[in-house]
Amino acid sequence: AHLPLACLAALTAAWLWKNLPRFGRARSADASASRRTASQLADEAAFLWRRLPDPTVLTAPLRRAVSMAAARHGIPPDAPETTSLLATLSGIPEPRVALALKATNLANPRQFTAAVADLQLILHSCSQSSASPRHE
Repeated sequence: AHLPLACLAALTAAWLWKNLPRFGRARSADASASRRTASQLADEAAFLWRRLPDPTVLTAPLRRAVSMAAARHGIPPDAPETTSLLATLSGIPEPRVALALKATNLANPRQFTAAVADLQLILHSCSQSSASPRHE
């Protein structure tokens, strides 16, 4: 009976040694893991872009979410200055914001991925900024 208990204690100690946080300098994150993730996301975007009859099917909900978040900040959705205000808020250049908000013919998976990433960044910027309106 002592041998199974000793083995269980040794396995528990090994598991704790592996999983408990350590003191000292933190180990740097594995850069190859983030590259693999970015590569996988790019491959998935290319797959979706090829399979969908219209890539705007995926961008339309994001565009609606961006326009609703912008409206909460007092930015009118169809005004001429909407693009420049969202560019200022998100830090993305104005031509990229315009492409993300208006483009209907995303020519290749790379443009599709860039437009979706920009829309997500704009939405995140609108969500993270203060609750007070930016533009009246």
